[in-house]
Amino acid sequence: MNIIFPEYYDDLLEMECKSKGCALNFNINLNGVEMIFNFYYIVRFTQDAKSELEEYGFFRDEDAVILPKVTREQIYKYLSSLS
Repeated sequence: MNIIFPEYYDDLLEMECKSKGCALNFNINLNGVEMIFNFYYIVRFTQDAKSELEEYGFFRDEDAVILPKVTREQIYKYLSSLS
């Protein structure tokens, strides 16, 4: 499996994503195919879903993936499971 993270995803951004509990519109190249994901920690996902429910009456995110932590290691682990 060939997983290429975006060039901009460095240690600082990884720390920010882990702290914020999300990496949204995250472009990954998986075996030559560009894919977009919204990686969430469950608490952040719940907050965002609740906020959108209150504001719009619904929540939809077909690109959402819930992880134990939003880190390179957890993202890689998830993507590796797709093979």
